Amino acid sequence: MTLPAKILIVDDDPSILRTYDRILHGWGYDVRAVNSAEEALQLQPHYDLVLLDMILPGMSGIDFLRVCRKRRQHPLVIVLTAYASIDSAVEAAKLGAHSFIAKPCTADTLQDHVGRVLQTHQDPLIAYIERNLDRVHTREDLAEHFGVSPGTVLNRIRRATGRSFAEFLLEYRLEKAKNLLLHTQLTVAQVADRVGFSKPQSLARVFRRHVRQTPYEYRRQARMTPD
Repeated sequence: MTLPAKILIVDDDPSILRTYDRILHGWGYDVRAVNSAEEALQLQPHYDLVLLDMILPGMSGIDFLRVCRKRRQHPLVIVLTAYASIDSAVEAAKLGAHSFIAKPCTADTLQDHVGRVLQTHQDPLIAYIERNLDRVHTREDLAEHFGVSPGTVLNRIRRATGRSFAEFLLEYRLEKAKNLLLHTQLTVAQVADRVGFSKPQSLARVFRRHVRQTPYEYRRQARMTPD
């Protein structure tokens, strides 16, 4: 089970934001829409993919890419524009853009570009964690499996997710636990085991700290809440 990719849409056209937000949510992605590159810079380390308009008020899309390059951040970026010149497209590609979509585009075109970029650029290390969550506990586990140094593991996790190894592992375990609690009949002890906690009490501590509820309370409240 894989968590939905987190996608950040950056565009100053409200109709584009609404349309793409609706389409991407409909496909199961975790989506946030903002209308400025300045706000996007603060948020992008927490997202898997950025859909970026080139023509924005204040900081432009090209400036956004330049700042990311200067900070040594390398987000996956699909450029959205109705006015792209050849020169700006070449510059955006040099600065790290992975694909380009001319606005307006069809839902099929959007799906094709988003799916292809996410699939092509997912780090195998992240995919391994997602498939083996109950067995991955330390960066050394990953380093041994992939034949790399623990430092390389940390760098790849940070580059792929914008988070530290510990932050990513905890966040992923928590989100998967929530999903299992909501959509399966597994006991809390079984959920804890599936997501890599040695004891259900450990899962309960994480829930109390981050969700402000126990796993039992979270399951009961979520199932009582209407869709």
